[in-house]
Amino acid sequence: MAAFLTVFGGVGIIGLNYLQLGIIVTLTAALASALLVSFLMFRYILVPLYKAQTSAVSQQDLIGSLATVKLHMHSNSVGRIIYVVNDNTYTAPARSVDGAEIPAGSKVVIVDIEKNVFKVSKI
Repeated sequence: MAAFLTVFGGVGIIGLNYLQLGIIVTLTAALASALLVSFLMFRYILVPLYKAQTSAVSQQDLIGSLATVKLHMHSNSVGRIIYVVNDNTYTAPARSVDGAEIPAGSKVVIVDIEKNVFKVSKI
C-alpha cells in the first residue's frame, strides 16, 4: 500500500509539474505505474519472504534429527555438527549429552538444545 501511494504520488507530481502532461494522461500513467510497482513488489519480494518464513523450523522440531559431527568432541568440550533441514545444510555448536568422546564424521542424533548448543548422542 505504501509503495502504491508513493509511486502514484511521485508519478503524478512529475507528470503534472515537470512534464506538463494533462490530468487524464498523468492520472492514467500514475495509476498504471503504481499498480505495476505494487504487483512486482508483491510477487518478487513479499511472496519469497513469506515462503522463507514459513519454511523455518523451530529448534524443538530438530530434536530427534540426525546429524554428522564436523568438529571432534572431547569429553565435555564443544564440537560442531552438520544437519540438513528442508534441503538446506546448517552447522551448529554441539556437545555430547553423556560426556563421551565423539570423533569427526560420526553420525549422531540431536537429543536436546540448550542456549543454542546442541546436545547429541552417538548412534
